[in-house]
Amino acid sequence: MLNKDKAKLIRKELKEELGLTSRQVSVRTSGSAIRCEIKDLNVSKREVEEVANKQEHYRKDFATGEILLGGNTFINVVYNWNIVKEESQKYKELIEKKVNGTDSNHIKLAESKDGKAEAIYNRDFDQIETWVSVPGRDEDWKSMSKRYLASNIDNMAQVIVELMANYKMEII
Repeated sequence: MLNKDKAKLIRKELKEELGLTSRQVSVRTSGSAIRCEIKDLNVSKREVEEVANKQEHYRKDFATGEILLGGNTFINVVYNWNIVKEESQKYKELIEKKVNGTDSNHIKLAESKDGKAEAIYNRDFDQIETWVSVPGRDEDWKSMSKRYLASNIDNMAQVIVELMANYKMEII
């Protein structure tokens, strides 16, 4: 199946499974890649990845683990940069007050409504860490999911906007 056909299939599944239109998620091909650009911060990146990643396909050399050339399809799901940047302006001042208002090295910036995910700024490494609850574990036990570079307030605000959209977090 050609990548343009896979892109059509992704568009169709996004509409059928998640009710998303091309105004909310753009699906485009370029060479061996399919890029899904989310243009609406109310859309969960994880849900779009779940649908789109069904079409990802690549072969690896079983001995070395290297990706083999030809016939591969790579999926890339991202939020529209301009929308994230614009939205992040709303939170810069609040985040700056939170970070500069304490000497602590670990500062909780945002949390999901259900308490299952949180974003913590780690001053030691200039990064924001996302911690998520793991099914089958104690309610208070969380595992680190991902780290994001956060060397300045602009970076922090942009990361927080993406996490708010993806994990339905709120700044606390």
